Amino acid sequence: MEDRGVIVMAGASSRAERDTVVRGLKAALVAHNEHRVFDIDDGWDQAAALVHNDVRLSIALNLWAGWADSAAHQWLYYDGMRADDWPRLALNVIDALEHDREIVDAKLTPFIRSRSPSGSSRFLARVRALFGSMI
Repeated sequence: MEDRGVIVMAGASSRAERDTVVRGLKAALVAHNEHRVFDIDDGWDQAAALVHNDVRLSIALNLWAGWADSAAHQWLYYDGMRADDWPRLALNVIDALEHDREIVDAKLTPFIRSRSPSGSSRFLARVRALFGSMI
C-alpha cells in the first residue's frame, strides 16, 4: 500500500476565507502556465491578511509564498521542488479547500508551520491590501 504522506485535518475557516485563497491560487496557476512568474504572488497580500484558525489556509499561504519566491529565483532554493511541482501541489490544496477536506500530500510537509505567515508579515499584508503596493 502506498504511503500518501501527511494528512492535515480541516480547521476553522469560513467559506469566504477559503474562497479567497482558492481564487488566489487559481490565479497563480494561470500566471505560472503563462510564464508570468512575477504575477504568481498577486493577491497573496489580501489572502495573508485574513484572520483564521485553519492550518490548511496557513499551508496554502506558505505554499503560495514559496511558489512565488521559487519562481522569482529561477526555481531554485527549494530542495526537491521543480517548477512543475508547484502547480500540482496547488491543485491538491485547491481541491481540499473547495471540498472542505483534509490535505493529503507528503510533499506539503515543508509548508506546515504553526501559524504562518507571522504576525508581522500578516500586519504588513493588511497594510498593503488597504493601501496597495505603494508601500
